[in-house]
Amino acid sequence: MTKRRWLWILLFILAVTILGILATGLNVVVVRDYQKLLDLARTHSQQLPQTRIPWLTVVLGTSGFLAAIAALVVFFFRLLQEMRLNQLQSEFLAAVSHELKTPIATMELSSSLLKEATQPEEIASLWDSHDEELKRLKFEVETLLEAARWDSHAVSTRRTSIRMENWIQESFERWKKILGPSAVLIREGEPFDFEARVDLRLLSLIADNLMDNARKFSRDQTAVKITTHLIAPHSIWGSSRWRMEIQDQGWGFDPSDSGKIFKRFFRSRNKAPQAVAGTGLGLYLAASACRAMGLKITGRSSGTGQGATFTLEGKRR
Repeated sequence: MTKRRWLWILLFILAVTILGILATGLNVVVVRDYQKLLDLARTHSQQLPQTRIPWLTVVLGTSGFLAAIAALVVFFFRLLQEMRLNQLQSEFLAAVSHELKTPIATMELSSSLLKEATQPEEIASLWDSHDEELKRLKFEVETLLEAARWDSHAVSTRRTSIRMENWIQESFERWKKILGPSAVLIREGEPFDFEARVDLRLLSLIADNLMDNARKFSRDQTAVKITTHLIAPHSIWGSSRWRMEIQDQGWGFDPSDSGKIFKRFFRSRNKAPQAVAGTGLGLYLAASACRAMGLKITGRSSGTGQGATFTLEGKRR
């Protein structure tokens, strides 16, 4: 569950607790008043003054109990519905991704064999386009399968010490392929000449999904700038940190959506002129992988058409 959902659950529990305390207190007052009247009747034989029954107190106390019980029942059923929906989504992701993996592998093998054969230039160009689209389809299916693994808590981290600068340089060509043949990818900032303990597969998954997100939401030509920073400790007890910013010039998103874009299946209201392809899981996977490794990920945008900047931050060794 997200932090916001947990907040609503805590607020609900607090509200029910307050209602229960108030309802119990009001009914205790009623019982105590009548007990005093009975004691007074036993100790005095003279006529007691007429005492009005506090019906308002009784009604408020009973209503409070009923409201608390009704709210608890409604909340319980809504929680069951949401849990069932999440389970169905996870089962669907797992089933679809597994069903698609085999035919894609077969198509990849056929494509590679046909490309090796001697062909006219035009046909070879068509096969190259076919191969690129097949790679994109494979990436989407792998994203679905990865999401299913995260939902079933079947992902474990294997941290190793890597040279961050080497990782960036080795990943650069792969990122260019993800962005597309006409894309522009530049690197600025300080060199990451240090070692960090990370899960290499998850770190690459994060960066690859951010690059794929930049490609999907690009307006004309895809242009991405990577900026790297070294952050000094804020105090003698603090630790040195690294920061990597991935900035695109795409459609961006409404600033009010900055806390929602990492949710599963979330689609930003960016008013793109055409429907954006994809599963809606890329940023969700990136955020999940960051949490697993103790990294921080944020996204910001000035609004529609202003591009977006995603920031990764972690500790240096």
